Amino acid sequence: RNGEDASRLTMENLALTFFDLDQGEDGTSVEYISTLGAPDGFKEFHLTSNTEVQVTDRADGVKRFWASTYGDGADNPKDPMFLTGQQKNRAVTLIYKDVDKIRVEMGASDGLGPRFFTFVGRASVLCAVSVQEDFVPPLDDLVYTLPMHVPIKVHSNEKFVAYTHERDMLNREVKLGDAVLVTDFNGGTSKTYRAPVAGKIIAYQ
Repeated sequence: RNGEDASRLTMENLALTFFDLDQGEDGTSVEYISTLGAPDGFKEFHLTSNTEVQVTDRADGVKRFWASTYGDGADNPKDPMFLTGQQKNRAVTLIYKDVDKIRVEMGASDGLGPRFFTFVGRASVLCAVSVQEDFVPPLDDLVYTLPMHVPIKVHSNEKFVAYTHERDMLNREVKLGDAVLVTDFNGGTSKTYRAPVAGKIIAYQ
């Protein structure tokens, strides 16, 4: 809502991506997503060329996106911007124009056990990076406030090797110049990062 008068805000463009549309064993608990008609601003959808999602149309303009393959928690996405081929194939991105509200139905056919739905306000089918199954998404940067907190930042082209005191890093007291961690760059060259100030380590990853 508008922070000044609490009126509804109209979104000129809005993307929603629903992930992991799959089903239970023997074709039970088939997950689906339904748009609830064109009046709510729904304009288009996007699937991959090898999608596992089936689409049906109703006479009233509602589109329903059905799962077609079995899946379990082991193949669920970990990050909406880094998806394997299978994860993209089980996702659908919905595009809305000039909306202040939307209506979407999420459900599943008859079956035993719970089903879980994950969605995000991104056009992930179009924008997510394609990765291998063993890919580990990068961590978000730690939050810090200068001048009370002084970060040690490792360059993106370096590979983490080890902390100098792995077992007691958190709340460890350090002096200026103490070794904190070691990285590898250029395929075999070690680099040691040292404390830029004296103090206490309050967070690391």
